[in-house]
Amino acid sequence: MVAADGAGGLSGWRWIFIIEGLITTVVALFGYFLIQDSPATSRFLSPEDSTALQTLLKHDSLNEPEEFDWAEARAAFCEWKVYLAGIICLGIALPTFSFALFLPSIINVGLGFKATDSQLMTVPPYAAAFIFTISAGWYSDRKKSRAMPLLLFTGIAMVGYILQLTLPQHQQDVKYFATFLCAIGLFAASGLNIPWLGNNLRGHTRRAVGGAVQVATGQLGGVAAAYIYRAPNAPGYFLGHGMALGFLMMAAVGTVLQWWLLRRENKMLDKEGEGGVVNDSFRYTL
Repeated sequence: MVAADGAGGLSGWRWIFIIEGLITTVVALFGYFLIQDSPATSRFLSPEDSTALQTLLKHDSLNEPEEFDWAEARAAFCEWKVYLAGIICLGIALPTFSFALFLPSIINVGLGFKATDSQLMTVPPYAAAFIFTISAGWYSDRKKSRAMPLLLFTGIAMVGYILQLTLPQHQQDVKYFATFLCAIGLFAASGLNIPWLGNNLRGHTRRAVGGAVQVATGQLGGVAAAYIYRAPNAPGYFLGHGMALGFLMMAAVGTVLQWWLLRRENKMLDKEGEGGVVNDSFRYTL
């Protein structure tokens, strides 16, 4: 924001936050009027589409009470899935938060680009991450698969951090490419992990409470993320990159473990269904 430096008596960096904040506020105001509450009241759906979507949602939550239930809320804290999903969320959240906080510094100090250029160079990695995050969500929903795409994108982010740790500083172009891998992997993985828990908890109350515990656990990574990229560690930032890589490895191990446990429970449900013990079609999403 060199051109805006001094405008209105404010520094250029202040204008970055002002403009971004104004855009967010304007979009939020439009969103209040444009985002619909439900298919039943949606103005952009035809009557036929509205009826079809309501039927689909009703079938998706068959036999699930929508009223808040304290017993179900307490039951959420007894679900192993909640805690394992929280650990996976923590493993992804720490590198995600630190990436968002320190990407300009990584590009400016770590890769040696000019400060004015480093701000602009943060845009392409986020643009690539946006495309892959939307695509990953679409593919995951279409295939009804969470674990495999989650492992894939966690692995992509890990490759990005490995490149950051192992490449010499003068290979700026490759290290900058590694920031694309980090962004794509981190944000796509975040979008896949959080709904995975919701797919595997039955009941609106249990799902809401479990999701809150999962996200709250992940936010602990955001607290730690602010302290892992330290000025004395520049320009290699081995501490920050190393911790990000380690937490991603924890997320990958948690993903494999959760996939295996859910797969085992599905096999048990299949056997109980064959014996007439279970008479519904619910199975855990893998």
